[in-house]
Amino acid sequence: VNQGYGLQISISGSRPAQNNFSLDGVSLTTYNGSTPGSINGLNLGMDAVQEFSVHSSTYSAQYGRAGGGLVNAVTKSGGNQFHGGLFYFHRNDNLDARNFFDGRQPPEFRRHQLGGSLGGPILRDKTFFFANYEGLRQARGNTTINTTLTAEARKGNLTTGTVAVDPVMAQVAALYPLPNGEIFGDTGLFLFANDETSREHFVTTRIDQNVSATDKLFLRYSFDDGFKSNETDLAVGVRSNPTRFQSAALEETHVFSANLLNTARFGFLRTVTVDGRTVSRAPGADNPSFAFVPASGVMGTIDVTGLTTFPGGSGAANIDAHAFNSFQIGDDVTWMRGPHSLKLGGRFERIRFNTDSQSRQHGDYRFRSLSQFLTNVPDRFRGQLPGTDTIRGHRQWIGAVYFQDTWRISRRLSLDLGLRWEWTTVPTEVNGKVANLDKLSDTEMRVGDPLFDNPSLANILPRLCLAWDLL
Repeated sequence: VNQGYGLQISISGSRPAQNNFSLDGVSLTTYNGSTPGSINGLNLGMDAVQEFSVHSSTYSAQYGRAGGGLVNAVTKSGGNQFHGGLFYFHRNDNLDARNFFDGRQPPEFRRHQLGGSLGGPILRDKTFFFANYEGLRQARGNTTINTTLTAEARKGNLTTGTVAVDPVMAQVAALYPLPNGEIFGDTGLFLFANDETSREHFVTTRIDQNVSATDKLFLRYSFDDGFKSNETDLAVGVRSNPTRFQSAALEETHVFSANLLNTARFGFLRTVTVDGRTVSRAPGADNPSFAFVPASGVMGTIDVTGLTTFPGGSGAANIDAHAFNSFQIGDDVTWMRGPHSLKLGGRFERIRFNTDSQSRQHGDYRFRSLSQFLTNVPDRFRGQLPGTDTIRGHRQWIGAVYFQDTWRISRRLSLDLGLRWEWTTVPTEVNGKVANLDKLSDTEMRVGDPLFDNPSLANILPRLCLAWDLL
């Protein structure tokens, strides 16, 4: 969840989190800084892309917000004629080979992917529309292998000797499934078909308006709703992971003269991610009498050396819920003057990042051996302190201004000169819930803003490029 679900791409040796992706000039980079992608790892709607470019290194002063590569895409627009298309793709497991860990039959697999696009006029020569939809339905069976305790071990009959089973732990041990695979003394393998269900809806719509001979306007909105669910370890619950992506761009282009052009843009990005939401199906796991933390109402997680971790009751597993909002404005002026192509512009982005990253919120017991587990002798307990919370609301500004001159000295020689000033503000938390250790010798944490000193205010980036056509 912290690295993103999109394909991890390295451009010119940079890290995947150092790239920037934009659609119609609006940055799609969210809180993880990585490649955009739904919970299913997909970027749907390829039929809506008119063109794209990749800047791998040494890009001009017009571009920034990344230390690695820049990937820019532009959506299609409608025209005076109607154009569209439909597609459908299906795959199943009938022709799949069985892998080494599968049972007699390979797991079930069904994939349905369909979509279509349509563009055309609303008012001829004046207003145009374009719309694209793509959907995914997938059911994929995976063979999951866990380690559980045998029937004899539950009774206290261990290979190292007999132990007296604590009455409470006897009820807890009964929540573990019995082995259905190979036995290794007190433990055995539990194999089950862990069906993974995925679905996704992607929609892009765009309206273009020729306001006048010198003004053009377009509005684009994109929506992606992804979902994936499967069973938790030991098949005692269901885990669901929904993601939702929304992006919008409003752009106005005004031609002042044959050599002077201005483009103004407003963009919006919102992503919502919930990773690790669980609902238990184990009888008793949601019983308040088994709760590890007062008033939590459900059992926490249990870590026993040699066994697969028991995921506890509903919501006991770690959960990350993120809501990221980005508001972006920008303006670019292009002025052609003799052999010079001058560009001047800037962009400002306001980030609102609300997060709730829960870890061991219902408690976690660790046992070093089966003997300690059955006799109820844990060696560690970890849990969230009563009265604390993991909800944070981060806020930040990102800004940049630039100037660029492309000077065509001769037919074969051109020179690019540019200067960019790009900065970010120090992230703040709306309720002051930030802390830092300023010096290693400090005896306590400093609570409150600022989180750190800001070096980016001096982030001035000159550009110099000489291009010579030898032929």
